[in-house]
Amino acid sequence: MMKKFLGIFLSLILSFSLGVFVESRNQPKVAKLITVNAAEFKQELDKKNVVILDIRTPEEFEAGRIAGAINIDYYASDFRSKLDELDKDVAYKIYCNSGNRSAETLKVMKDLGFWDVTELSGGIKAWSSDNYPTCIKC
Repeated sequence: MMKKFLGIFLSLILSFSLGVFVESRNQPKVAKLITVNAAEFKQELDKKNVVILDIRTPEEFEAGRIAGAINIDYYASDFRSKLDELDKDVAYKIYCNSGNRSAETLKVMKDLGFWDVTELSGGIKAWSSDNYPTCIKC
């Protein structure tokens, strides 16, 4: 009798656990598309597996950027298609010069299906005015 009860009990626990696991795997990702100040942006950059996008012109990019950033020119005719080619399951940290282009880019990335994008409010100007480092040949 006790073995039968134990068997039923363990079967119920296993069924419940499996159901919770399957349900959690079927939950949609919650989009995190936010704008943050320079201090919060710095904290975001310290996380693992992030891609930093500098969406300024190549000339602006070469004049100084946040270390590790890659450049996709906002004004390029293929800007949207270049964004669309990126892995949408990666966390992106985006910035421009003053925050105007990156605010628009945040909207574009949302439309394209990106789920984790953090924009730097005030752009690299805000970053620099808060004394965070930039580099030229990095």
